[in-house]
Amino acid sequence: MRFPLLKPALCGTRYFDRIIGGQDAAKGAWPWMAYLNIVSEYGNLSCGGSILTRDTILTAAHCITISNTLIIDIFVTVGSVVAPSLLAESILVVERIIHTDYDDDNVLNDIALLKLEQPLTFTRNVRPVCLGTSGMLSVGKKIDITGWGVMNYDYGITASHLQEVTVDMIGLDTCRNMYPQFTIDDRNICTLTEDKDACSGDSGGPMVSEEGDRFFQLGLVSYGIGCASPDSPNVASSIPYFTTWIMDNIGDIICE
Repeated sequence: MRFPLLKPALCGTRYFDRIIGGQDAAKGAWPWMAYLNIVSEYGNLSCGGSILTRDTILTAAHCITISNTLIIDIFVTVGSVVAPSLLAESILVVERIIHTDYDDDNVLNDIALLKLEQPLTFTRNVRPVCLGTSGMLSVGKKIDITGWGVMNYDYGITASHLQEVTVDMIGLDTCRNMYPQFTIDDRNICTLTEDKDACSGDSGGPMVSEEGDRFFQLGLVSYGIGCASPDSPNVASSIPYFTTWIMDNIGDIICE
C-alpha cells in the first residue's frame, strides 16, 4: 500500500507559536485550512476544507451535494485567516469527487475531494496537512477544530476571522448512546467539550491533533444537533478510516 501523504516534507508543519486561550487564529497557525465559497442557484454558502496536495482539497460531501439545489461553482481560498469576500482571490474547483456510498439521509461516508483548476504554491501560510492513523485515536485525545462558522448558535452570526477551539474526543459507544437516531461506527469520530464545538459553516473543516512536531488530520466536521450543547456531540468523518479511499481517489501526488 502507498501512503506518501501521511508524512510528506511539509505536511502538518507551521511557522507559528500558539496563543494559549485565544479564539482568533493567528496567520500561519493552520496553513492547511481552506475556505470554500459554494455558489448555488439560491445563493452562496460556505464550508471548510483542508489542503492535501497542491491541487486537492478534502471536505465533507454534504457541503457540495445539497438536496434539490444546483451547485454552480465552488471557489477555494487559502492562506488567509479573514473570511474571504466574494471578490477575494480564489481558485476554481474543476472536479468534485464524492464518496460513492455517501448517504445524505443518514449522513454516512460524508467525505469528498475537490480538484483545483491550478496548483497551489506552498508557503509559510499555505501547506498540506498530514493524514492521521487509527493508532492516534483515543478517548480524551485533544482535537483542534478551525473554521469560519457560526459563533453564536442563537443568533447565527458567522466569524469574520478564523476561529480555533480545542475539544476532547469521546468513545463511539458514548456517542451512539447520545445519538441513538444516527448510525455511528468506525467511519466516525466524536468530540464533546462543554461550551466548545464546531457549528454551522464549519462543515468539512479539519479536526487535527499535534503529534510530535506535526499536525495530523483525524476528522472532518460532519454534523451535530445544535452547537456546544452538553448532551450533543460533534460527529465527524474519521480520516484514518477513509485514508485508503482518499489515496485511491487523489490521483497524481504533487505534494512533496
